[in-house]
Amino acid sequence: MGFRLRLPSRTKISRWTVYALFAGLFISLPAGVVITPTANAAGSTYFTNQVDAAFYGGGGGGDTYRGANCPANYVVVGFSIAGTSGVGIFCRALEADGTMANTPHTTSNSTKYILYGAPASNVFCPTGKVATGFRIQANGYANGGGLICQTLPSLQDTIEASPLIAGAGSIGDAPCNVGNAVTGAWAVTGAWLDRVAPRCSTYNLFTVKFNVNGGTGSASVPYVTQSIVGGAVTLATKGTLENLTIPFVGWNTAADGSGTLYNAGATYTPTSHVTLYAQWGPVCAPTMTRRGADAIYKFSNTSGCIWQLPATLSSLDILIVGGGGGGVSGHGGAGGGGQVETRTNISLSGNVSITVGAGGMGRGNSLGGVQGGKSSLIAIDGSYSLEALGGSGGRGRSGTNTNPDGTPNSGGFTGGGGAYADNVTVAVGTTGTGGASRKGGDGSTNGSGGGGGAGGAGQSRAAGANGGIGLPSNFNESATTMYYGGGGGGAWWNATSQGLGGNGGGGNGSASNAGDATAGKNGQGGGGGASSSLNAANG
Repeated sequence: MGFRLRLPSRTKISRWTVYALFAGLFISLPAGVVITPTANAAGSTYFTNQVDAAFYGGGGGGDTYRGANCPANYVVVGFSIAGTSGVGIFCRALEADGTMANTPHTTSNSTKYILYGAPASNVFCPTGKVATGFRIQANGYANGGGLICQTLPSLQDTIEASPLIAGAGSIGDAPCNVGNAVTGAWAVTGAWLDRVAPRCSTYNLFTVKFNVNGGTGSASVPYVTQSIVGGAVTLATKGTLENLTIPFVGWNTAADGSGTLYNAGATYTPTSHVTLYAQWGPVCAPTMTRRGADAIYKFSNTSGCIWQLPATLSSLDILIVGGGGGGVSGHGGAGGGGQVETRTNISLSGNVSITVGAGGMGRGNSLGGVQGGKSSLIAIDGSYSLEALGGSGGRGRSGTNTNPDGTPNSGGFTGGGGAYADNVTVAVGTTGTGGASRKGGDGSTNGSGGGGGAGGAGQSRAAGANGGIGLPSNFNESATTMYYGGGGGGAWWNATSQGLGGNGGGGNGSASNAGDATAGKNGQGGGGGASSSLNAANG
């Protein structure tokens, strides 16, 4: 078995424990025993978060913990060991751009740091490469070794070993984690060198790798790396990727498509070394109707899908509506209607990603309604995009008024209605990103306010609590003018009337004991607010 020391400079273990440990191991240290991370080199730009590597080479004895660190923006390029009598490392400065000079490493252009003894034999990584781990030879004690090496800034090339300073026993690797390089070393000694391992630091020019995720072929590049710390990269394009007849969508942070999706060729700023996965489909299945020479396609999927534009398409007229915000029970506010966007005579070809924002969920007055989802149409080649934000959720009478992910439920395009006036704050309707002209109506002690609509503000309870009006469009099968994105109606307290949903799909609020609030039409309008004993409506 092996063990891992804690950081004090002189750690003692009992003689019985030393004799009980097996020698000559290359092991992963037990997860339950942790070495405190060592201090980072002061002022380092390219290396941070230095830790002692979890693998080491050597035995389990010794009573003195030792360490050495490279200076800021230096990295290990050489290794020195003299049997069990001494061990050290060579550190070399990075270039100003964070890479390593493409010249051989020597004792003249690097600096030696001794951990133990006075070792004289030295080996170095191949030209231009830096250490990403150690190779240690041990027969119960570390007594020989070298380095495993890769090339900055990507650290994605095939690992290459330095020459080995020969010792006795078996050889094993003690690597850093992916995206790390060696910036120091630690060792444990007693009467001689017992074990040794690297100290590893995160390299802060992050690399983004691209996984074909079940496809064939390859992306335009296998990976991209930042050129400056904190800088953006351009994601790979499709290249020769194929997956039967399933269209390529872009790059996802999760292999199963549950993460964040980024368009191919988009600008992206990584915050760590990361792998992005090709996302394939799913394929959209819109309903299609004819109106003269025009084809009307209607999409209702609330998860993203890919639509291959018909080859006979001459131009597109687009109507896109965000999901309506959810209403609130207990005389909470009504939800705002979804944003409405129209475009005409758009020229597109190839594949587009379609997402229809879901209506926000209605909830109890201690939570507030959920903001509606965003709808979008995005060309896979990055040449065009259009989006419509969801409506804000109605205000609850207490609690945080946040979405399930913790963000404020007032971040939609339209505002949510204010709640029953338990206090001044919750009675005020919210204003979404669309401005005051689409604000939610204020609540009062007589009930809640109406949700803002895509075309107008919601009414206060004092003015009737009707939802704000939506926006008109004739982009439909019948070519008749219809409204979209109406706000939900508010709930009336102790009355037989109710706030009406705004023209454009807004749900009606409830009157006391007169039935539940109604949901927004097709998820586009805001949900109505509800009385204390009745159910709130979804957007």
